[in-house]
Amino acid sequence: MLFRSDFEANASVLDTVIKRYPVSGICQPVVRLSERIAGTKKPRADDIASVAIVMNPFEMRYPGTLNMGPVFKSFSDVLMSAAYCCTSVLACGRFEFKDLFALNHAARNRLISVTQVRDDAALPTLSCRIEITMKDGSKIVESLIDGGKELAIDSSTIDAWALDLWKEAGRTESQYRNFRDAVETLQI
Repeated sequence: MLFRSDFEANASVLDTVIKRYPVSGICQPVVRLSERIAGTKKPRADDIASVAIVMNPFEMRYPGTLNMGPVFKSFSDVLMSAAYCCTSVLACGRFEFKDLFALNHAARNRLISVTQVRDDAALPTLSCRIEITMKDGSKIVESLIDGGKELAIDSSTIDAWALDLWKEAGRTESQYRNFRDAVETLQI
């Protein structure tokens, strides 16, 4: 096998980006900010009148980002759609992988129909703002700037991320801890 002289095998592993969510890279900040809003503000899907997702112009115009349905023809239609990704989290109260396949989710589908995606040239890449107007007229406005830092998975965040994945797969926290402890004791 031939290698370029400037290729460093370890660097290719260290420089690999692991996406926190199984959606497009452009929708990573949208999902992360939606989870923050769902977790802290706890808006009920039935009480939401409208949603605006504001993104960097380049990312907003990336193919698939503006897909609003109502018919999503493929899995890639779903994972590329900023509206689908955001409203799925708002309707479920958190990111749920199984909702990427649940095309008949009434609360999420209603939210998509009242969602608009627009651009703001002042937003850098991997950043977004979500503006939610509630039926009572109140507003929730939150931003995620430089989402790459918040979305990074490293030694300080991997345990919580892996535990979330484990639980979503139907496993218990106790099972995860046993697995993690076994991995940590492996002799290399």
